[in-house]
Amino acid sequence: MYLLWPGFGEQGEVNFASVAWLVSNGQPLYTDVDAAARYSLQHGPIVYLLIGGIMQLLGPSYVTAKLSGVVMFWLILGLSFVMFKRAGGRRKALIFTGLEAWLLFHWHNSCYIRPDAMLVVCMLVSLYAITCIKNKTLMLGICAVAFGLIINLKVHGVIYLLPLLVLLTKYLTVKRFWAAALVTAFVSGFPFLLPQVSLGNYMF
Repeated sequence: MYLLWPGFGEQGEVNFASVAWLVSNGQPLYTDVDAAARYSLQHGPIVYLLIGGIMQLLGPSYVTAKLSGVVMFWLILGLSFVMFKRAGGRRKALIFTGLEAWLLFHWHNSCYIRPDAMLVVCMLVSLYAITCIKNKTLMLGICAVAFGLIINLKVHGVIYLLPLLVLLTKYLTVKRFWAAALVTAFVSGFPFLLPQVSLGNYMF
């Protein structure tokens, strides 16, 4: 219903959708301090690039602007169900996923086009990789990419990584740590190589 409703849930979504469209058409994501048009929020570029990419691919509309947020909402529930089922069976997974869905419906950001839902998805992907994937190289690679996305979405996202890093410690050697750290740094920094994404304006 929310996806098809011709509107946005709050003012932040209006900014994310409109700025994402501007960026996808070559306008700067983070404007200069003395720019005539100042519309930047201090969120990482990945969320804007995702929203803008979808609108460029499918055409700009309320539906395409909100699509990524709704997809992230369902990914949260789907990944949670998989891990609940692995931990306690299908019946308990349905119960706990249903409870989680009820809680998420009371947390409106869960389907809005903000970094929050995408951040949770990245954390769940990392948790799934750590607990379910036996190949250590593949598991660390997935975690490193997800960690880079988390840090890119929100600078303080590194705080959310701490519980995951505790789980990862038994798999990390010095060599694996530095390899994963390099992948994480590359993923988090890569969007700033785009001409319309200024690292200086983002930081200052």
